[in-house]
Amino acid sequence: PARMRAGEAWSDVCIRNISSFGMMLETAEPPSRGTYIEIRRGSQVVVARAMWCRSDSFGVRTQDRIDVAALLAAPTEKPRAAD
Repeated sequence: PARMRAGEAWSDVCIRNISSFGMMLETAEPPSRGTYIEIRRGSQVVVARAMWCRSDSFGVRTQDRIDVAALLAAPTEKPRAAD
């Protein structure tokens, strides 16, 4: 799993599909369309915008290219709270 930040809140998210400029994700409470989010998997960080939402899944588009291989190879860990 990966972690998602929308606003100040962090939650678990599952990456279901990934391409060079987008992802399909699954989570208990998807963000609203248009929301900017941050996805973290290991040391990899992806900033994206929610383009569509359906019940527990949603799709995002990134401005920068996603390094798919690095994201998939990254070990999963929960981000630490800021001091």
